[in-house]
Amino acid sequence: GVPFTVTVVSDGCTDGSDDLIDGLVGSGHVPGVHHVRHDRNRGKGAALLTGFTEARTPLVGFIDADGDLPPSLIGTLVSAQQDLDADVVFGSKVAAGSDVRNSAVRTITSVGYRTLIRVLFRLDIPDTQTGVKLYRTAMIASVLPTLREEKFALDLEIFIAARAAGYSSFCEVPVTLVREHG
Repeated sequence: GVPFTVTVVSDGCTDGSDDLIDGLVGSGHVPGVHHVRHDRNRGKGAALLTGFTEARTPLVGFIDADGDLPPSLIGTLVSAQQDLDADVVFGSKVAAGSDVRNSAVRTITSVGYRTLIRVLFRLDIPDTQTGVKLYRTAMIASVLPTLREEKFALDLEIFIAARAAGYSSFCEVPVTLVREHG
């Protein structure tokens, strides 16, 4: 029941999926989809920054395209945002109710990364890197000029920039994550 636009950012795609997306968008079979291409792979952060600049709706969100997280999580984040009027709603592997199936090495790496983030940045966000988030577009627009990260750590940079700009209404939601690889 919420109007939406899907912006797909192909970040230097080499597997042909960008042509598939163009075909779907051009056919008119998938209304509300906008496709933007990067000519070379610039990284997750660069793709998100491109998508954020395209946002024309009150909320902007993303979900990683690797298939580890079910797309239905976007609806869960929208519901939580509307219920709590949050500036940021983020999926969290450590939230109560999460179902995470990872390798032992990936789990240990994640714990180490979360600990490092808490120590270095004094950030009380329990999980900055799960690949599904929803933001108020006004909040993103206010911090966008300060963002520089073009790789995987943009998620972290957004949390830090939002806090520095005075935003504090963050909401974590549990996720189901089944990692089929690494």
